[in-house]
Amino acid sequence: MVIQLEHIDTFAKEILDEARGLGPIGRAAVVFLSGDLGAGKTTTVQAMGKILGIKEDITSPTFVILKKYEIDRDMFGGRFEYLIHIDAYRLKSFTELQKIKFENYAEDEKNLIIVEWPEMVKDEKLVGDIGVRFEYGDKEGERKVELTKFDKSSSVIDFLNTFFIITDFFK
Repeated sequence: MVIQLEHIDTFAKEILDEARGLGPIGRAAVVFLSGDLGAGKTTTVQAMGKILGIKEDITSPTFVILKKYEIDRDMFGGRFEYLIHIDAYRLKSFTELQKIKFENYAEDEKNLIIVEWPEMVKDEKLVGDIGVRFEYGDKEGERKVELTKFDKSSSVIDFLNTFFIITDFFK
């Protein structure tokens, strides 16, 4: 699908609707966002934050790796209480995610976890429910996006294979 960045809020709502539609799954809902620098990943998380009633400015957690935001409980039917935003660009392994207590966040079904750059982790232990791939479009401000909802939780490796984005760089 092709979207305009100025209308990213509509696409962000679509992602959130898919996440809410997962229902209680006994753990956090996890969304993978993949794409080139500047393709719209953080912009999408910011739009999701607005929809979820988050008052704080959402910025990329590139250097801190993880940021946690409280979601307005009246928004989105109370399905989620926290948005956990992870930028995995600087990570090399799942072990590095464990160091920031990722598994603790992943165990709580009231968390919505968004992982930018999941391809940098490349480990079967990192599982997600929804995957989104961003690419630059043909025109200024245009993005090609593909959203995949997995039938069951899929590893980041499955996600990467879905979008054919495993390259020698990531091996």
